[in-house]
Amino acid sequence: NVRQIQERGVTFLPLDLADDELADALAGIEVIFHLAAQPAPASAYGVTKLAAEQRVLSYARDEGVPACSLRLFSVIGPRERPEKLYTRLIGCILEDREFPLHDGSQSHLRSYTYVGDVVDGLVAAMVNLDRCAGEIFNIGYDLATTTAEGIRTVEQLLGKSARIVIKPRRPGDQARTHAKIGKARRILDYNPAVPLEAGLARQIEWYERHMLGKINLW
Repeated sequence: NVRQIQERGVTFLPLDLADDELADALAGIEVIFHLAAQPAPASAYGVTKLAAEQRVLSYARDEGVPACSLRLFSVIGPRERPEKLYTRLIGCILEDREFPLHDGSQSHLRSYTYVGDVVDGLVAAMVNLDRCAGEIFNIGYDLATTTAEGIRTVEQLLGKSARIVIKPRRPGDQARTHAKIGKARRILDYNPAVPLEAGLARQIEWYERHMLGKINLW
């Protein structure tokens, strides 16, 4: 992923946000998208996200920092992390491996959102920063789908069933998330346009082109 993005002219700086001096890296920078996070903490995930939102809003309110918080909903598509649902599912089906699924997650409801639509939301916030400072916006596809439906969609696109192995229930998982994006539509003119099936088709094409038979993830 890094190599492909560098080829588009993007510069990567391997810095640690907790320890490294950032002044030189930020010199001349007008807008920062802070997307760093610890992936998939089991139980405190929502609490930590809420705390981070409030920290951002306090800076905006008390110190005049032109900042806002964007809530990204279940991002899918090319370059999704290898341990996430759809990258792993696609890989398991294509490579004829068992697909581990936590008990109960089949009925989880998610607003799966194509990565390109998420980028559109980030850009919309950047170009409307004067209108969204101190605000919170949901950035997601406003149709919720169960995990079971998502799995069936991948199976249909590939013409092959997954070899699902049920694992113990995972603590801390949310049963339902559904993006309500009226505020983002109204203020940012945000309009996600890629439905789940189309996004998964693009993710499958990416996996087959860049991952299948080239990188051993498991």
